[in-house]
Amino acid sequence: MSLIGNSKKFYINSRDRVSGNDGDFTAMVQLPSSNKFDRVALLQCLIPKSYYLINLKNRTFQIDESLTFGGTIRTITLDLGNYTRRSFQTQLTNKLNIGVPNTFVYQVNYPNISTEAETGKYIYTVTGNDIQPSIITTDRLFEPLGFDPSSTNTFIADEIQSKNVIKLQLEDTLFIHSDICSNETDNVLQEILGSRNDPSFSNVTFSNFSVEAYSKLLTSNTNNVYRFHLTDEDGFNIDLNGLNMEFTIVLYQKNPIWDMLTDFMKFIVMKLDEMTQMNLFSNEERPDNTAIDPNGLEINEDGN
Repeated sequence: MSLIGNSKKFYINSRDRVSGNDGDFTAMVQLPSSNKFDRVALLQCLIPKSYYLINLKNRTFQIDESLTFGGTIRTITLDLGNYTRRSFQTQLTNKLNIGVPNTFVYQVNYPNISTEAETGKYIYTVTGNDIQPSIITTDRLFEPLGFDPSSTNTFIADEIQSKNVIKLQLEDTLFIHSDICSNETDNVLQEILGSRNDPSFSNVTFSNFSVEAYSKLLTSNTNNVYRFHLTDEDGFNIDLNGLNMEFTIVLYQKNPIWDMLTDFMKFIVMKLDEMTQMNLFSNEERPDNTAIDPNGLEINEDGN
């Protein structure tokens, strides 16, 4: 039996937004005036995988060369876009060598899989140096470099290997948030996991096969404008670079039959427990050495 009572579907297109941009917008959801909706769920969605690995919010890290004469803490600014392991290796090497102090020369490499074990990590080296520099990551740019977030990573003997396997996969965990719903501790309307199977510049699609399980509490059934925004798992907004996202939501009134059945079963269990307790008491020996037979008559120890 379905938990979905009266319901209505709404088709949301970020291009038809009231305000905002394609990744963070408000949209009109024209609810019937007499509705009694109390649940909401996302049925399906199509999100363009047009966001970049390196974007406006995560394009910088720092290299600390301040201990050498004329050295400073330099900010390295990367070009926007997507990268392969080789193209990102080239990008890092080129950017690290712009504005270097003295005779510093940086190189970024990775294992030669023909002769070495594949580790999935970068190896950073420096020559012409008189100190050991440090790579400083941010809380936004760290996975492609292979280090922990907001960490300082100092060269040892002119070399440092990335601590972690580098990640050049575009964001593979997406969250659609909205003030139309409440999930106790957050406002996640729907999470979408595993978009790694969709190539860059294609579409991430999702279909909900368990509407009741993934439905959320509706915050208000009287508003007509709600905010929707797309983030990664850390809550940072996703920039769709001008392409629109589309999805379908359903608002419905939860069928109370299951709550009624649950209350009824609790009542039955309570009554059965009371009857059991009464039967146990009725068969206990009384203080005057008499007992109660099933017909309610007192009997003595000799059975009379």
